[in-house]
Amino acid sequence: MGSATVAGPRRGFERTQGRGHDKVEISPLDVRSQVFKKKFQGCDPEEVKQFLETIADRMEQMLKAKEEADRQNASLRDMVAAYSKMEQTLKDTLLTAQKVSSDARAAAEQSAQNVLKEADIEAARRLAAASGQVDTLTRHRDVLKMETLAFAAKIKSLIEAQTRFVESLEEEVAGHQSTQAPQYSQAHQPTAGQPAQSAGQGH
Repeated sequence: MGSATVAGPRRGFERTQGRGHDKVEISPLDVRSQVFKKKFQGCDPEEVKQFLETIADRMEQMLKAKEEADRQNASLRDMVAAYSKMEQTLKDTLLTAQKVSSDARAAAEQSAQNVLKEADIEAARRLAAASGQVDTLTRHRDVLKMETLAFAAKIKSLIEAQTRFVESLEEEVAGHQSTQAPQYSQAHQPTAGQPAQSAGQGH
């Protein structure tokens, strides 16, 4: 039994060049509408038609599956693009947070250093002021001590002078009394024939 021959490319058949070989673009409608020439003792037309219908149905299923796969692939590509964008956003956010944290840490360290430096300067200033006050108080104490010693020496000298003066007065009074006592007794001694005056009588 001979086989039916294809009359050649008909409606919808397009040959395109791709990757070194011809690529035939054919649709299920092309398969269903394909017409073959009839020859003596050729194939049964009904069987050929049924076979072509089967091929067309299978092609439709494959095309639908391909369209569904393309749609899912597009959806997946969109999801991947969204996730990629989200990942990039998270990376940018993380980098920004790290930079902010680094800047904040650097600022805190600088502020702490400034505080410590100011504290050192203030401590040195207060220490210098306290040292100056100590020196001033020490000088004042030394001056006061010298003045106190000088005043005590003056008081001691004055006391000694007053003591000598009192002692000289006492000696003078004692010497005067010793010279006046005999004269007083002679002046009051009664003469011969004169009665003595009574103790209670005045001169």
